[in-house]
Amino acid sequence: MSYRKKNILFRISGGRAYGKELGTGHIYRAINIASKLKPNKLFFLVEDYGKTVLFLKKNGYKNTFKLKKEIDVRSDIEITTKLIHDNDIDILIVDKFDFNTKKLLNICTKLLKQWSFRM
Repeated sequence: MSYRKKNILFRISGGRAYGKELGTGHIYRAINIASKLKPNKLFFLVEDYGKTVLFLKKNGYKNTFKLKKEIDVRSDIEITTKLIHDNDIDILIVDKFDFNTKKLLNICTKLLKQWSFRM
């Protein structure tokens, strides 16, 4: 039986931002999980609070897309769903902390062929 590689999207937030309680924990956790999933095609959509996209690219993750800081929910959903459609994403992994994450997951999960999980 052959295994079809999956297209996996990580939707994460992180980086070093002055005056924010946001660091790199979400980023390192995503990289750790991604390292175990490398036979698959990996994508990162990042709400970047400071050099996160650069860090991911330096670590070999080329399919990396940047969102503006403190993006509104509607724009986040539009950009995430477009990326899901354009890249035939099978699995969505969301690791971000805010009250809008549940809304994002509810909408995006309906678009996926496989499954998603929240960390």
